[in-house]
Amino acid sequence: TPPPVSQSPGRVIAAQRHIDNGKKFLRKEKYSKAEREFLAAIELDPRNPEAHYYLGLTYQRWEKFHDSLDHFQLAIELNPEDPEWVSRIRFSLGLSFESQRDYERAQKEFFLAMRLDSSNEGARRGWERVKHKDKEHHKGKHGHNGDGREGDNGHGNDNEDEDDD
Repeated sequence: TPPPVSQSPGRVIAAQRHIDNGKKFLRKEKYSKAEREFLAAIELDPRNPEAHYYLGLTYQRWEKFHDSLDHFQLAIELNPEDPEWVSRIRFSLGLSFESQRDYERAQKEFFLAMRLDSSNEGARRGWERVKHKDKEHHKGKHGHNGDGREGDNGHGNDNEDEDDD
């Protein structure tokens, strides 16, 4: 959790400017530039949930799923009272966990997102999708597919070390 900071209006305004610029870079898929803008916003205003959310989203789209998790969690901690906001972030957490093949945690996040906002269709679809993957993943972990054949353990050829714009 970031430290409490006494905020001057100038810092808050400057941080929002960085967030707005970061969102523009994120839309253009310029992830390293978006990352720089969101980090600058966090430096100015460490308790800004929007800066943490969009930095998490940048890492997620950049396929740095593990890096996205802490920022999504902070975004929830910094604004826990808004159910639609928390639902949106729980959905994003679910996607990051799903991308890391952690289907159990993905299923939990999608479920929580649906509970907080029943109109979150992405969360409902994600929950349905990973529910089946989780069952397949557990079958594969035990070395067979339920029909006596050896099975894939759900961990194919992962390429986690990508680092480009």
